[in-house]
Amino acid sequence: MDDWVDPNAFRKLWNKLIKSGWKARQPTGLEVDYTYVKPGVVGKLRKNQLNAEYFIGPKELWEYAKREGLVTDVLQYDAAPPSKKPPMGKLAAYAAAKQRANTLQSKPGVVGTANAKATPHEGASVTSTTPVATEQAATATSTTATATEQEATATSTTAAATEQEGVMGGHSSTATSRKQGEFHEEPSRKTQQMIWTASTAMTFWTWKTSLVPLQQMISMSRLSLLPMVLSLRTMRKLESDPVFDDESGVFQQDDAAMRGLGESGWKIYDQDHCADRSLSGADLYTGRWGITKSAAAFADSPLSMLFYFLPKALWKNITAESEAYQKRCIPAIAEKTRERQLAVQARDPKKTVDDLDAIVDKLERQKSIREHEILHVLGLLVARTLCGHTDDLAKHWTVSEDGAVPRGTFGRYTKRERFRTITWFLHFTSTGSEGGTTDKAFKIRPVLQVIEKTFRRGFRLGPRVSFDEGTIPNRSQYNPIRVYNKEKPHKYGTKCYMTCCAVTGYCARVEVYLGAEPDKKKREGASQRAVIRNISKTFEGLPKRRLIVADNFYSSPALALALLPMGFYYVGTQRVDRLGWPKEVMFKQKRRPQYMPRGAYRIAHGKEYPALVATAWMDSAPVHMIATGCSTVLTHVARKDKRTGAITQVPCPQLVADYHSGMGGVDTHDQIRLQRYSIQRYVGFKKYYRQLFLAFVDMAIINGFILHRIVMKQKGERVPSHAEYMRRLQVKLLAVTSVSFRTNRYCEDLVNTPLQSQEHVLRSTKELYEAKSGRRKGDKKRRQFLCKVCSALSPPKVKSFESRFYCHECSITMGGYVPLCNTVRRTEAGNTLTCSQIWHGWRAGGGGGIPSHLRKKIRFRKRKSGEDYNSNTDDGDTDDSS
Repeated sequence: MDDWVDPNAFRKLWNKLIKSGWKARQPTGLEVDYTYVKPGVVGKLRKNQLNAEYFIGPKELWEYAKREGLVTDVLQYDAAPPSKKPPMGKLAAYAAAKQRANTLQSKPGVVGTANAKATPHEGASVTSTTPVATEQAATATSTTATATEQEATATSTTAAATEQEGVMGGHSSTATSRKQGEFHEEPSRKTQQMIWTASTAMTFWTWKTSLVPLQQMISMSRLSLLPMVLSLRTMRKLESDPVFDDESGVFQQDDAAMRGLGESGWKIYDQDHCADRSLSGADLYTGRWGITKSAAAFADSPLSMLFYFLPKALWKNITAESEAYQKRCIPAIAEKTRERQLAVQARDPKKTVDDLDAIVDKLERQKSIREHEILHVLGLLVARTLCGHTDDLAKHWTVSEDGAVPRGTFGRYTKRERFRTITWFLHFTSTGSEGGTTDKAFKIRPVLQVIEKTFRRGFRLGPRVSFDEGTIPNRSQYNPIRVYNKEKPHKYGTKCYMTCCAVTGYCARVEVYLGAEPDKKKREGASQRAVIRNISKTFEGLPKRRLIVADNFYSSPALALALLPMGFYYVGTQRVDRLGWPKEVMFKQKRRPQYMPRGAYRIAHGKEYPALVATAWMDSAPVHMIATGCSTVLTHVARKDKRTGAITQVPCPQLVADYHSGMGGVDTHDQIRLQRYSIQRYVGFKKYYRQLFLAFVDMAIINGFILHRIVMKQKGERVPSHAEYMRRLQVKLLAVTSVSFRTNRYCEDLVNTPLQSQEHVLRSTKELYEAKSGRRKGDKKRRQFLCKVCSALSPPKVKSFESRFYCHECSITMGGYVPLCNTVRRTEAGNTLTCSQIWHGWRAGGGGGIPSHLRKKIRFRKRKSGEDYNSNTDDGDTDDSS
């Protein structure tokens, strides 16, 4: 049965049922689904009447409605009649923006792009209409998507509303007249109202309540969701990106026009007259930017940040694919096992050989891979980056010390063979999935689709954007997208196009380079198309007027002119052999002569394109740059003398300073990712795509670390180091249990706040026994059970305390009895909390009262027949001291 229910159809059904007297009860305790009650049913609900008098979750209610024939008229999607009233307010702004976009689309653009629709000054109100294919795939699972799903994943073509971009603790260079509290999480507001998934429920809620303070927002998150939201499937099967569409219209360079530009399209100003051509810079974006409100709600906890970028739905999908891959490998593993047994028997005839069917049957009975086990493996790899045995990964499971080298600790959390099993079968997509013959990155495509969306929604880039290539080190000969780059510290690896914040280094988008096109014509302008494609997708539905900073691998006059009508300015170093470059502006010397002052420069100004500027600046060697929308006013940059180490101020035009201040974004992200605590570099796999997966996990961790530092600084709290952040993350990862994936599957429940005490009230057990001896022989007494917290924290061979109290909600969630003490028992280390408070603080993610290596001692006892802790009619004593 499909868990997903069409939100539009369910909304119609629920409106129909409300009119007939149906009621909805909010979830209690750790439950996540609303309870839908029939008319006339009041008081406590009886368990034996489940799916008769009441239904839990939209799925059960929908199945009941189908059986009763209540959904026949609901499934008809009649279009709403057009309104006769003229559009007002935001609707008027949408209509005006759409009309303006259509008008600009009909005008011929300058050289560069077929998608050019707006001038730089109009870029804030007009956006590209090209849908983001990967964002569609990130929220869709099935190739047979419904019309509602297609509408929910389509990108908005209106940007009048997108300028009201609410950013939590963001930067603002000037005050604006727009609303400061409005939150724009995704390009389309209609999208947020139509689709409700785990990734967008928190987004829509924060947009609606953006004027609420952050702490109040976090505490109110559970109460603000509609009944229909809570049981929708958060992530459906992921499809491959249509990244192989014809992109010939994205960037078309007119070679004849560029040759004419290079020969006679420039006016040259030498170093003696360059001051005569003093251009002012363009009006860059001045709105709010920085961390979004949804990301700020999770930034306190490293684990919450990881789930924000790599949601639980993705881990469930990885688990399902890994388990399916493990089953597909059973016949091959069985044959290899039998071959080894036969080889051993050939050397020793006393050895026995199992039948092939028996081996297959034994392999099929193996324990399936669970989501929390994959996170435990990830936690151990994070711990390895902090204190790794560089000689061998297996050293972490050693049980004896070797001189000053301590024994391994990984065995406390996962057995070595289990660790190997999980890493052997780690898989992300089906081998026979569509795109496997054309998409070289199809093995890792589901992960790429998810991070493309989550990276973008966590941070709004500022006025200066850094674009450059990054490298994922990997020398595997089986990697079909391995390249060689002599300019990088790691020569061999997978190349990625990265779009980062020029100030913080936050990566807003990453695209894997799939290799050169076999067609020579398509190879021309590939780097320029990469810039246009990534920048347009990054700012889809967002205000433009940003300055794009890139190096000479991408720069060309054609690219600068192509970005200009899209609403973006450009600055970057330039290769002098590309078409359109003015040869007259260049210095003849390859090195600065002694008679020439350091900082001399020349300027070339475009005759037909007033915003286009080329410059040759003499540092220790000539530096050539191309720019649009940048100032040529004289300024200074700091340069260090290699011989003396002295810092000197060298004169230069402003565009050189803009390049120096904006180019380091990608390099900053790469340095943090590769030169400190990289999971990918501390472990190697034969399967290249597992190595790539760990690289993307590294990127998600670095993005979370950057946002965590921003939030801590805004709160005035101590900013942790990278090592402290990784240490906290591995502790949280190793504490994840299977319960974490049965409950709190939604974004707002991941916030690191303790559960309210009234949701978990201790109850006294109803089970009685008769005293066999003593003064009260024959009296009835309530039976007591070993406290879960005391059992975990008590020393070996020491009996823990017993308690007659238990947590009803936790017993339902855990599937077993959860006895807890209602008094302070564990007084070591100055503890002042009861066992119930320690337990619920740990389960909520807000406390660390139970060490990770002791939590495996906790077991849950199934109740005997006749005992029912799911009943809501427990009339035993209660204790609210939890």
